Amino acid sequence: MTLVGAYAAGHGGRWQPPADLTSLIAAAARHQLTPLLGTVLADRPGAEPWAATLRQERYYTVRRQAQLATLAGPYLDALRARGIPMIVLKGGVLAERYYQRSDDRPMHDVDLLLRPGDVEKALALAADVGLQRFDDAHTLDFDLRFDTKTVLTHHPHDLRQPSLDLHWALVRDWLDARGNAWLETAWQRAEPATFAGRPVLSLAPPDLLVHVVLHLAIQHAFEGLLWFCDVALIASAMNDPADWDASISGARSLGYGAALGVTLDLLDDLFAVRVPADVRRRLGRRSPRHALARRLVRRHLARLEPLSHLEYLLPLLLTDGGGTAFGTAWRRVVPSRTWLELRYPETRWPMHYARHGQAALRFAVRTLRGR
Repeated sequence: MTLVGAYAAGHGGRWQPPADLTSLIAAAARHQLTPLLGTVLADRPGAEPWAATLRQERYYTVRRQAQLATLAGPYLDALRARGIPMIVLKGGVLAERYYQRSDDRPMHDVDLLLRPGDVEKALALAADVGLQRFDDAHTLDFDLRFDTKTVLTHHPHDLRQPSLDLHWALVRDWLDARGNAWLETAWQRAEPATFAGRPVLSLAPPDLLVHVVLHLAIQHAFEGLLWFCDVALIASAMNDPADWDASISGARSLGYGAALGVTLDLLDDLFAVRVPADVRRRLGRRSPRHALARRLVRRHLARLEPLSHLEYLLPLLLTDGGGTAFGTAWRRVVPSRTWLELRYPETRWPMHYARHGQAALRFAVRTLRGR
């Protein structure tokens, strides 16, 4: 964690690694930080025995980035030819804009965001350039009605291969209609960028910060130091008070101002990444529910322990309103009949409820057991 904090602050050259570099490299690999570690340790005395390993990991990162650019390029060309705007999310723009070297930031896939009204045309264009939907457990009908994305690839049965995540909304499971209003504002503020040598759009810094915080805290239960590094780099680069105002109001409009506040608390506490004191004051004191979320995450994160067992609990603890948390929990435990029929199309009614009940019970047991 000190590595992430030093890198985000631009002090990587002064960061002192622990004596046990073998354990450090193993931990960096688990959190996709090996290329970043290679940059920080470059030309350091004592790092020579591990230099070959670090170079190899960077090679894998560069190769994957090249594969993703090759995969995405023709699709972006086709979308642009049809006048369909596209925002590149997360790593696709973060690597170039915020990291010291673009190959410090590994990418498994490319996240692309388009407007809901363009989904049908975008899927047809995907087929025209040889992309297929990944054959997962959900039907496309379920994705379009209740999810936020579908996965496009040349290898529909192997998700280890390069792929594009085609989004038309963000974290729908945990957001109501307010998410659509925030997203429309984000579209209006989107900025020019490039990816794979093509002109695209990227989220403006205030919206980018909100998005990566929700991705880290709500979608992935704070699991992954690479995503903490994303947040830290964006936060460290935000010097305009107006940008912070937009991030705070945006997170609050989504009902997750506490998620932003707790994430910034953790950056300060564990990564030594500071944000303006006024920002912390404006986000206010943590309620008992939010303080519990912070304690749970801090305890596991400080020991680099997994947090995935909290993936359904933390979003409920981090909502700004208790009523919202209860309503969200109820919808997850007792979804609509349409949701069940599309999620379990091979199951006869009313056995959908039994299938879903078993899944909910497994998640509950996993959360209580702590793994």
